[in-house]
Amino acid sequence: MLVDANELADKTTLGADLCIIGAGAAGVTLAHALRDTPLQIALFESGGIASDAPTQALYSGAYTGNLPGVDSSYLDHSRIRMYGGSTNLWGGYCRPLDPIDFEAREWVPDSGWPMSRKDLDPYYRAASDELGILPFDAPPPYLAGAEYPGHFLEGPLDERLYQLRYVNIGKKHLEAFKSSKKTKIHLHANAVDLRLNTAGTAIDDVRLATLSGKRATVRAKAYVLATGGIENARLLLASRGVHSKGVGNGNDLVGRYFMEHACVVTLGPMYAWKGVSLARYDVKVTDLDGGNYASPKRGTAMLVAPSEATIRTRQLLSATAQLTRVSDTGSDPKAIDESVMRACADIDGETARGGYAPPQKVALGFTSEQAPNRESRVKLGDAMDPLGLPQAVLDWRLGSQELDTLMALSEMIAAAAGSRRLGRVRLALGRDEILRAVGGGNHHMGTTRMSDDPKRGVVDSNCRVHGVDNLYVAGSSVFPTVGAANPTYTILALAFRLAEHLRGRLA
Repeated sequence: MLVDANELADKTTLGADLCIIGAGAAGVTLAHALRDTPLQIALFESGGIASDAPTQALYSGAYTGNLPGVDSSYLDHSRIRMYGGSTNLWGGYCRPLDPIDFEAREWVPDSGWPMSRKDLDPYYRAASDELGILPFDAPPPYLAGAEYPGHFLEGPLDERLYQLRYVNIGKKHLEAFKSSKKTKIHLHANAVDLRLNTAGTAIDDVRLATLSGKRATVRAKAYVLATGGIENARLLLASRGVHSKGVGNGNDLVGRYFMEHACVVTLGPMYAWKGVSLARYDVKVTDLDGGNYASPKRGTAMLVAPSEATIRTRQLLSATAQLTRVSDTGSDPKAIDESVMRACADIDGETARGGYAPPQKVALGFTSEQAPNRESRVKLGDAMDPLGLPQAVLDWRLGSQELDTLMALSEMIAAAAGSRRLGRVRLALGRDEILRAVGGGNHHMGTTRMSDDPKRGVVDSNCRVHGVDNLYVAGSSVFPTVGAANPTYTILALAFRLAEHLRGRLA
């Protein structure tokens, strides 16, 4: 059932077995996964079925980090406040985190999940079923063809397969929710206060507000906060009725360890000999069995990455590079650097004949994992939003490990291109210049990190807030480390895992 909170009686009280705050990838998946239980579920979403400017403006805040290319507009433009959340606009890139991403790596301070990749694999399979993609246990058959040679499968480099499957999670389940008698979706309903009991050990109720001025209260057996990596922390910090530092923040960890993927559109192009096949690295629209789909919303992409052995021996972070063919450069000598032109001509064997074969120009887009950083964080500012909540202040900070990793991967690709006679890479940015070029992937992670030790995390391995018996957090804010893979696939896996836990506890 769908309910517009603007049409509720003012100061009404709502009841449910489970209250889920946020109807994005995590919240919708969780509610859907519990559809066959007797639980009465109330799902609250700040926005409507369509986006609107006043609601989107509730994301406004300030930025105080160390990335020159980022400003306060990032807090608004990197997410969308409506039913379905950011699955209304995501790129559909799916891949599980690598096994090493779950490990406590000695060269990555504060790293390590309280579970292994194997522990999460059953829930990754559930996420694959939800999205309609294949499990990641084998490469797609088409890659075995001679026309798809792997140029970066030896030495320090490896490859990472992504499946592209754009699914609007909210839209997928909307009709089922509309007809459900057990699940109610309340639109335009903003959670503004998580109210603890006097002992501070459980949530008594959650206070809601609409932009039209309505107020409401929801009481449930359990509550799940699923509003994203910035908003989860913001609401916990702002709920100060019992604890002055906010809910779940006894160890001053809520909002800390904000992580994003450090992305650089290009550190410089690769010029590949015209005869080199790069088809393996193109985004391919496919059904993974060799056929083609009419829709470009489904496909695969192969990215280049440091091998696990390289990551360990060189103590790097996880990272990837995507190769995107831009065009042939043409035969005009002014089109590219003369030394690059000669190098590509040498590869083509044309130098002796005095000729020149124009190479393919390939853009290299790099993404690095961000190392956990306690000082990279979400805080509360002095400015208030129209609902009376303090606006978020994002102090997103990158360190040297991300820059070292990006530089190392670009140099490894450049060396491989030259030694394997594929072409030449012209690196346009040095290590010290990378920070100016870094942007984010619009992936907000880490601010309610997971650990079974309350001194190291906000939630335990079941995503329950330490010290608060009936409050859980869903989404990428619980990631202790983030790998290089886009987060939505892992968000879904964790939502299915949380659904299994709640099923056992509440049903």
